[in-house]
Amino acid sequence: MTGAVMDTDGIQTGSFIFCTSYIVDSADSQERYRKWLAYYDEMKPRFGAARIFLIDDGSALKNIPGALSVVDADQRLPARLPDGPVMFRFDQHYGRKSISVYPGWWRSFSFAARIAARYGYRKAIHCESDAYVISERMMNFMAGLDDGWTTFWCQRWGFPETALQVIAGPQLSTLEAFHDLGEDFWFTDLGNAGFAEHILPFTQVIKNFVGDRYGECMEDYPDDVDFVCQAVPSMQFQNRGRRVVKTAD
Repeated sequence: MTGAVMDTDGIQTGSFIFCTSYIVDSADSQERYRKWLAYYDEMKPRFGAARIFLIDDGSALKNIPGALSVVDADQRLPARLPDGPVMFRFDQHYGRKSISVYPGWWRSFSFAARIAARYGYRKAIHCESDAYVISERMMNFMAGLDDGWTTFWCQRWGFPETALQVIAGPQLSTLEAFHDLGEDFWFTDLGNAGFAEHILPFTQVIKNFVGDRYGECMEDYPDDVDFVCQAVPSMQFQNRGRRVVKTAD
């Protein structure tokens, strides 16, 4: 899959990269999303992606970067999207109620399936706003996926890394089912068993890429890794070059 094409009705098909978002009135928060936008807007062709989107949990309009076009996610989505990066914004902020109750994330994350259905996309590439894919081999791998629900591995905690996922083909309908469940599901506290890492129906968890949630314990990330999660402001990605990492045996 090599990105989007246009069908006879002018609707884009192909794939997109997205993150969930909530931008507050602080320099760190706004810089976090500017950094993500700049990086993935440059790198999206390497993922075979046509567009990058933010799906937002009710950020105040004054906090949203001017480079983004804003679409009301509470209304019927328009037939055509503006050019460039787009934010799909819900008006009401759901947020996170506890460590195991995070309705804002569930609503935004699962809404990606509604976007795919509306605009004819066949693949959604989820890269959270503090998650960076930095090796060519991992970008190429993600670009080549055209079916299934794929995630990677968090070595630090020993579970699937939900900050990076590829949902393609019929699995987009599976993702949409989580949106259809609505508030009764999003606000339910299932304890540790309710974590997305344990609920999402991955069809494959790939463990041969090198990466972790380095930002939880480091100010920078090691050389020769494929991805970085929980990135902190001191970590730089734009100008550190693309790594070439040997495939694990």
